[in-house]
Amino acid sequence: LPPRDGALINDNGTVYIISDEHRYGFTSKEVFLGLGYSFAHVIPGDTSFLTTLEPINSAQIPHPPGTVIDDNGTICVIESRFKLLPVYSSGGRLCFTNFEEFKTWGFQPKDIIPANELDKSLPITRFIRGRTANSWINP
Repeated sequence: LPPRDGALINDNGTVYIISDEHRYGFTSKEVFLGLGYSFAHVIPGDTSFLTTLEPINSAQIPHPPGTVIDDNGTICVIESRFKLLPVYSSGGRLCFTNFEEFKTWGFQPKDIIPANELDKSLPITRFIRGRTANSWINP
């Protein structure tokens, strides 16, 4: 199984973010930190079985799908544009109704980074309730 979307993996010295079962490297430490990520949350692992896409070379982008963001107290996950209806072709945000429901999906506070202005411009596509026995594996 691939790592979950939003996971930060150090694979032989290159840090990748996993998104849509692909891996995106960062072109520099400045870009990585400029997007609000922390090296303290990077775990070692093998991602060689994933397709490598264009590296992330700017901090002036919305966060990749799978990233958990805090938009002034509203916790959201950046959603893939490939998993949405065509009306949201630029992606969107899945937001949690409250922090307790956020935790039921296995996320931890360390997973949350501040939203940037481009994240905030993405539409909220839906709100996520707490995970139950009948919930999907991914929010």
